[in-house]
This record gives sequence, structure tokens and C-alpha cells, in this order.
Amino acid sequence: MITYSVGFVLIFLTFFLLHLHAYRKRAELELDEMEMILTNGRLRANVLSIAIGLLSIAISLFGGPQSAAIAGMVFGLMGPAHGLNGYIVSRGLSRIENRVSSEPRG
Repeated sequence: MITYSVGFVLIFLTFFLLHLHAYRKRAELELDEMEMILTNGRLRANVLSIAIGLLSIAISLFGGPQSAAIAGMVFGLMGPAHGLNGYIVSRGLSRIENRVSSEPRG
């Protein structure tokens, strides 16, 4: 389980670094407000995945051989964690859409 979890963490760390690079280049990339919310959501999603992978590693290392099943079941937290993140992102996007739709057109 440790080998799988380390690989999992490294993959999502790579994604995190790619999104962080885009975020740092936001002016150069001319990201609009919606794209900024989406980028922040992806950064948060990657951090959530990394945290879950690290939790699995910690359970495996400190729980002993009998904790292998629990270390694997920790990945079941991905659904609720990413569901909540998606909800937060959609709320941010809705606020922008509502603001844009209420602005007078000229």
C-alpha cells in the first residue's frame, strides 16, 4: 500500500505544481475571473488528493501490517472531499455568473 500511495502522491504533486505554475503566470496567460476560480479549485483538489495519499502512508507506516486495509479504505475519502471542493467551485462560478447577468448591457 505504501508504494501505491507514494506513487499517488507524486502524481498529484506533479499536477499541483503544473496548476501552481499556471496560477503564477495568470497575468501572462490573461486568466479571467472564472478561470482563476477553476485554477484555484484544481489546486485545492490536488492538495486534497495529496493529503489523502499522505494519510494512507501514515496509516501504513504507523499502524503496522494489520492496518493495510484501512490505509486502502482511506481513498474512499476522495469522493466526499472532491464533492465538497466541486460545490465550493460551483458557488464561486455562480456568483460571477449572477453578477455578470445583473450588469446592465450597453
